[in-house]
Amino acid sequence: MLSDEVAKFFEPSVEAIVEAFSKQQSATSIPIKHAFLVGGYAASDYLFMSLQQHPKFSQVTLCRPANHVNKVVADGAVSFHIDHLVTTRVAKVTYGVFCSTFFQSGRADHVSRANTKYRSHSGSWALPNAFQSILKKVLPSSDCSTIKPDILQGTQVSEQQEFRSRFSGLRKSATNCTGISTKIIAYRGSLSDPRWRDIEPASFTDNCKIFANASNITTALLPKTSPEGQTYYSIEFGVILLFGLTELKAQMSWLENVRVYPVPCL
Repeated sequence: MLSDEVAKFFEPSVEAIVEAFSKQQSATSIPIKHAFLVGGYAASDYLFMSLQQHPKFSQVTLCRPANHVNKVVADGAVSFHIDHLVTTRVAKVTYGVFCSTFFQSGRADHVSRANTKYRSHSGSWALPNAFQSILKKVLPSSDCSTIKPDILQGTQVSEQQEFRSRFSGLRKSATNCTGISTKIIAYRGSLSDPRWRDIEPASFTDNCKIFANASNITTALLPKTSPEGQTYYSIEFGVILLFGLTELKAQMSWLENVRVYPVPCL
């Protein structure tokens, strides 16, 4: 076959790789200086040279294994368990949970959703379909002061690092507090700080669901009264994400059997 005919066969693959690499570059705040071509395509000298000569890779060192290219991914997975070479991971998406938030009349995004507000068990107005980020994929360029300190503000995550956010569950009775459950949601959209489910709704997908048996603490919950005289209960809990291993792990936390000891003044 003529070289021009061979080029036509490889052209779609070259452009697809370039497009995928461009998306990775735009999604990270860390400059990419090296790229590794693995798998069966890496054995093609023509494909490798075409990528090296592409303008998109002009500032990038493109590498490939010398041999056994089809086993690189598998060998890498085995190497992690044997040598534990991987110490950090990069969050490619934002993880969080859907929740309700108390209505604030001074916020434009709340006012625009005022038609969805409802009375919570505490008597306060609340809005559904809010999104609380726990692990963010990028560092927001502005408004950093409004982000909670326990929410990740970067992209690299070490193996033992935990990221958590606190929530309150309001129930009519203490027996309704025996079980706590929530879904961990992955956001793959373009927003650096997603806050509402109705913006780019297709970008939100369920990642997993976690459930906790909190029956041991229901007897310690104290009843509260709303301004309308309705009794309700509040259970405080935290959602924890561990991202540094080979897979995402989600946990729940709460306080149990806590005692307060008076400290004398000096």
